[in-house]
Amino acid sequence: MQVADSDIHIVTSILHDKAQSEFAYDFSLPAGAYMEYADYGTDNSVLIYDADGNAVYTPVPGIVKDASGKDVDFIWDLQGNTLVYGIADNQELTYPVNISVNAVAAYSIGHYFTDYYAAPDSTGYKVSLKPNIATLYAVTTPPGFANHKAASWSAVYNYYYTNSWWKNTASMKSQYECHYSWCMNNTTPGSGCATWDLETWRTGTASILNECNPD
Repeated sequence: MQVADSDIHIVTSILHDKAQSEFAYDFSLPAGAYMEYADYGTDNSVLIYDADGNAVYTPVPGIVKDASGKDVDFIWDLQGNTLVYGIADNQELTYPVNISVNAVAAYSIGHYFTDYYAAPDSTGYKVSLKPNIATLYAVTTPPGFANHKAASWSAVYNYYYTNSWWKNTASMKSQYECHYSWCMNNTTPGSGCATWDLETWRTGTASILNECNPD
């Protein structure tokens, strides 16, 4: 196990074909903290939440190769707060086999937005997000996600979805992704991009021609 800054890198070496090939790592989390699969991630990424429901860490599968450099099929499963992983059966491998897993600090909603709030309007609830352009469109892909669009939407969803007023998730996501694509590097007042407004009462697919509201 290697620790650099706040990130953790775990490497497990399987030395020969008679050795144990499956491993269970129990995360002793503080009271109220828990682990779940990420709803909008890739590669079966997992999120660790604190007692307040904020995503704080992301364990993601890394590289699994045998001694010849061949990619190895592996298993990855979350059982409560225990992460189980190892090599899949029926493979011709050259030992030792190294399995790497990374646990990195997760990006919460405050990483992507300088301000965020939800309030009732005349029809329902509206979520208003003030974008942080530097982080929303950064070059480095966040661990466990294909891009910042997916990671930032996941941060918004995880922050708000447990509220009783949250509904029409597919439409909310569509409104969000429309803003993300339309407002790149633009926070001009009056443009519709100074804040990204997501309205819970809307249904359907958002359209740029309709200022990112569903038609």
